Amino acid sequence: MLERFIQFFHEIPRYFRYALYRVMMHRRWVVLTFLVSSLIMFITVLAFKILGTIDITQASINYRLTGLITFAVIWIAIYNNYRLFPRDYYVTRHFNSSPFLHVALSGLLYGLTLFLLMVVMITTKSINTDTTWFGVFFYSLMSLFFMITLSFLFGVIYMLYPKLNQLYIIISVVLMLLLPIFYLPDKISGVIGHLLMLNPLYYLVNGMQQSVIVGHDAVNHLGYHLYFCCFMGLMIVFSFALRDYVTQLKPNEHSHSHLKADEEETAD
Repeated sequence: MLERFIQFFHEIPRYFRYALYRVMMHRRWVVLTFLVSSLIMFITVLAFKILGTIDITQASINYRLTGLITFAVIWIAIYNNYRLFPRDYYVTRHFNSSPFLHVALSGLLYGLTLFLLMVVMITTKSINTDTTWFGVFFYSLMSLFFMITLSFLFGVIYMLYPKLNQLYIIISVVLMLLLPIFYLPDKISGVIGHLLMLNPLYYLVNGMQQSVIVGHDAVNHLGYHLYFCCFMGLMIVFSFALRDYVTQLKPNEHSHSHLKADEEETAD
């Protein structure tokens, strides 16, 4: 036991170098996401000026666009992280550690990207709508928490179920249709709205929309904050339970067929 403990500290420099290397593998996705999202926002502002769009229509479109960008960043972060997880798991076993550091650092990178995109939205919007900066920072932080937790959980599931990609895409499309991107929350009844907010993605997307566009009452939902924290706590419990299960399996009981393909697709 003492020998393994000493070996772990001896391998820390290599562990951090590998973690930074894995984070750098996300740079293409991060840069592409930021540029495409920023371009869409600038084109939208230019179209508003050329077409002379009225303020209420501009606010409605910006509201939807904010939600779409928030969802896209979260989706891309989780998708890329869990696909890299199996390879990281096997490598970090040599350091007597886990790939959590890789997931956390890459999640931080996507979380910062989300926050910067919201800053771009705030500074480029052509109408003087209210903005709650505390709300933008708060929901960026909650999105970061969500991305790290779900990336780790889906990464462990991906080791046991290599066909997770198809299921992830199908569920993501369904959840996206239920988000306030294709509709406005004030157009639905209160009961349905409360049911939709049971979806943690709705909580994050709608919270960011209110913080950037609406401003008031963006963070005044104590009940939903508590619900989100409880949901995330449950996801953490599932993550640790599945991780313990995976660690008890023999290496040949894991599925390796998808690792090489994922490496080739993700590598720059």
